[in-house]
Amino acid sequence: MQEPLVPAERNSKAIFITVVCLIGLMLGGIFVTKAYIRLLERQQSEFRPEYKKRLQKNFQMVRHDREAVGLNQLEGKVWLATPFVSGQPETGRASREAMVKMASSFVDTKDVVFLLLAVNPETDSVEKMQAFAQGNELALPQWWLVGAEGEKLRKFMKNELRYGIFPHEKDGSWNFDTSVVIVDRQRHIRGHFDFDRAAVENAKHQEAKGKDPEYPKLMLERLQKTIDYLLTNDQ
Repeated sequence: MQEPLVPAERNSKAIFITVVCLIGLMLGGIFVTKAYIRLLERQQSEFRPEYKKRLQKNFQMVRHDREAVGLNQLEGKVWLATPFVSGQPETGRASREAMVKMASSFVDTKDVVFLLLAVNPETDSVEKMQAFAQGNELALPQWWLVGAEGEKLRKFMKNELRYGIFPHEKDGSWNFDTSVVIVDRQRHIRGHFDFDRAAVENAKHQEAKGKDPEYPKLMLERLQKTIDYLLTNDQ
C-alpha cells in the first residue's frame, strides 16, 4: 500500500533567503537599467569629435611668404585646411568664410592655424597666393597659404586628408571637395565640414519646405565646438 503524501515542513529561513535574493535581483536590475539610461543620456550630452586617421608623414610645402614649411611645424597645434583656386573665388567661398569667422573667434589663440591649399599650384604661384592673402586680409602667423608640386599636393589632399574626390580639371575649371578639414594637436583628422554643400542643401530645403533649417549656422557652431574641444582635451 502506497504511503500517504505528507506535506514537507516549511523552511522559513530558506524561504526568507529566497525572497531576499529575488528582491535583490529585481532591485539590481532596476539599478542597472537606471545606470544604463544615465549612461545613454551622458553620451548624448557629451561631445567628442570622431577620429578618422593620423597623419604619419611630414608633408613639405611652400608658404605664401616663400618659407619652406611642413606638417611637423603644426605639431601641438589645432589646424584647419580647405582647398582653393584663386581664379575660382566662388568655389569653396562658404567654407573659406567659415574659416574666416573661426579665425576671428580664435584670433588671440596661437594654437589654431588656418591653411588654404593651392589645388593648382602651377598657376597659383607664390605671388598669386600673396595677392590672394593680402586681398582677403589673411595674415601670418594665423593664416598659411601653401602649395607644393601639383600632383603630390592633390594626392596628399585625397589620400591623406581624406577629401571626397581627387581634385581635377574639367572644361577649364577645377573640381574639388570644398570641405574644411580639422586636425588635432597629435595630427589626427577629427572631422570634415563642407559649408558649400550645407549652403546648397539649406537652399533646397528652404525652397521645398518654406522654412530655413539653418544648416550652415548649425555646422559653424559644431566646428567652433570641435575647436574648443580639441584645445582643451587630449583625445
